[in-house]
Amino acid sequence: MADLVAAVRLPSGAHQRAAGTGVVTDLLVLRRREPGREPAGAEWEQARLTELDGVQVPVSQYFLDHPEHVLGELGTEHGMYRADDLVVRPASGTDTAATLGQVLDRIAGEARSAGLMWCRATGFAADVVQEPAPRGRQVATYRPRFGAASAP
Repeated sequence: MADLVAAVRLPSGAHQRAAGTGVVTDLLVLRRREPGREPAGAEWEQARLTELDGVQVPVSQYFLDHPEHVLGELGTEHGMYRADDLVVRPASGTDTAATLGQVLDRIAGEARSAGLMWCRATGFAADVVQEPAPRGRQVATYRPRFGAASAP
């Protein structure tokens, strides 16, 4: 299916204005796995109890391994459902949007260096097939065929 290339943890409240929620949001950068390619590790799916603000809370192993991808400081606060909810406090005086852009640029550069960039498929063709639809209507269905991938 797909492998994690990288992830970025946004500050708590990043979606407050748009969605009315103050939850912590993780932006996942995934890459579709080519046929025959072995899956990458799944360590990022694991969490480890970590002491923050004097209490133990589960934190994604990925962000413990990559603290530079957390756009702020990990901490805890009394939440809606429990006393010790994980939060990310934005770093004072920083522009979150600009920092996110810098982190994503760095991630893209690292992915490029590791050979994880998208490659254009060659030999693309689409078949147009007329299939019956409800009430006798005809629907055009496009079925793509892909050839071998090649670097741009």
